[in-house]
Amino acid sequence: MWAGPEVELWLPPAPRGTLVGLAVRPAQGPAPLSITIEPGGFAVDLNGDGDTAHLWHRLDEASPSPIIVRMSRATGYPPGHGDQRPLAAQLLGVVVRPPGAAFGGPIATPIDRFKLRLEIEGAYQPESFGELGGGVWLEPEARLRLALDEPGQLVLRLASPRPTRANLRIRRKSLGVGFAGELTPGGSLVSMYIDSAEVADGGADIGLLSDAYIPSESGNGADSRRLGVVLLGLEFQPENPTMGWWDASLNVER
Repeated sequence: MWAGPEVELWLPPAPRGTLVGLAVRPAQGPAPLSITIEPGGFAVDLNGDGDTAHLWHRLDEASPSPIIVRMSRATGYPPGHGDQRPLAAQLLGVVVRPPGAAFGGPIATPIDRFKLRLEIEGAYQPESFGELGGGVWLEPEARLRLALDEPGQLVLRLASPRPTRANLRIRRKSLGVGFAGELTPGGSLVSMYIDSAEVADGGADIGLLSDAYIPSESGNGADSRRLGVVLLGLEFQPENPTMGWWDASLNVER
């Protein structure tokens, strides 16, 4: 969503400890972009010629009224080619995550991963996997780092659309390496508990180890990548869930 030089974004009321995230890219131009979040007094000035900024703010007090994000810039910058809109910033992603809220979703794009606070080492470019949706092939040795604030159950949605067995193993600091079971081409769920010690260390740090499959060496085209398994998405259920507007079960028609 493009924004002009003065804009307000109203987000839902939320309890103390709620995490607010913004992915914002300034329209290219010399004037800085100022962003504030209330309550909490968050304020930052972004370089007008900078790339996408990932901003996080945790509410240190409850917000019974809407959380308000303000973006302000001295001027906007028309993109040209007949488009005279004074564009100041592009809003690419928004997160409002109260404590105890379950979350999850796809992981294919950088914005998907920003919303989850997920980093991946050893991933190829996003692809479409038909009915499974978007995802990424992982290298035979890949690593996931998911920032978490509380213990709970993490579920990875994986697939193995390859003619050979992946023999997926999961490597974690506290548990070592364990066999994850065989994955199917049509998608499998791998579940694991993230304890309080891991949360204190910043969250889940997970290695995904697979036997390598190289399509070109198997006569399947010219693809010479070393492939492991496909990561499609993830879900996280806190150990002590809370209820509010963020609880999907409350929105079911009765």
